[in-house]
Amino acid sequence: MSAYLQEVSCWVGQQEVFDKSSEALAKLLQVKVSDKQVERLCHYYGQALEKQQEQALEQGATHCFEADRQAEVHYVMVDGAQFLFREQGWKETKLGRIFPADSLLEESPKRHWIKESLYVAHYGDHEGFERKMEHYMDGLDNMVIVADGGPWIWKWAEAMYPEQVQILDFYHAIEHLGGFATSYFKESSEAKAWIEQQKERLLTDELSQVIKAIWDLPPTRKVVTEKARVALVNYYQKNKKRMMYGSFREQGLLIGSGPIEAAHRHVLQQRLKLSGQRWTTNGFQAVANLRATEKSQQWQKVIDLTQKIAA
Repeated sequence: MSAYLQEVSCWVGQQEVFDKSSEALAKLLQVKVSDKQVERLCHYYGQALEKQQEQALEQGATHCFEADRQAEVHYVMVDGAQFLFREQGWKETKLGRIFPADSLLEESPKRHWIKESLYVAHYGDHEGFERKMEHYMDGLDNMVIVADGGPWIWKWAEAMYPEQVQILDFYHAIEHLGGFATSYFKESSEAKAWIEQQKERLLTDELSQVIKAIWDLPPTRKVVTEKARVALVNYYQKNKKRMMYGSFREQGLLIGSGPIEAAHRHVLQQRLKLSGQRWTTNGFQAVANLRATEKSQQWQKVIDLTQKIAA
């Protein structure tokens, strides 16, 4: 099989399920490549990409951004999502997205478009994912790390990048507030009004007033609600420096992690959660690598690998 046909098979295979990929190749190129051949090629080259990165990590190499771009503001966003595996059932896979701030374009007041991003996909423990992310992050001087409340994320950020801006996803912070309010207030309209008031305070750097408002609510007899009150206050206090939303917005920074949530849909879920998909760990990581490479506009890596093998 030629290097070109191998590369095209991988490209189609990371777009669609393997039997549909086989049909597409037959229709478009008039060649017969079985679904099993497509699967084997995707696994082979996806694992080759993994080995390539592992070698770079073992050598202590970092991804070299162009010198004139290293000082630019780059957003770093990470999040996890559940995928179905054959042996383990539903398990979390982590995805990272890095993009320069100036690549964020506004299509309308409520809709934005990011013209370039670099993606990192990883099935496994967070330490392995962190190493992969650091390969790219260590080549940047000015980062804004935006994520939800995962403790491991902020522990890692504090240990490795303490001088960089850290932002707790605003909508995640409001979700926690809403969970408590729903439990506390009997009327949904009352809960909604209270949440809106606290939301406005958060957007003007008045976290201390929000915490006071939570404590000032009369105690209830519901043990669950009182535990939720304490947990919410502790959560906010722990993330205080990451919740200066008014100041962040004045600097023109994003305060939400919508881009990484969107990335989960169009980078991973669009292919790896298609109907009937149940993965082996190696197969999942291989196809996830191909997806991340293609969406990062780095497909030349796959082309180079196929030509090297063919030679």
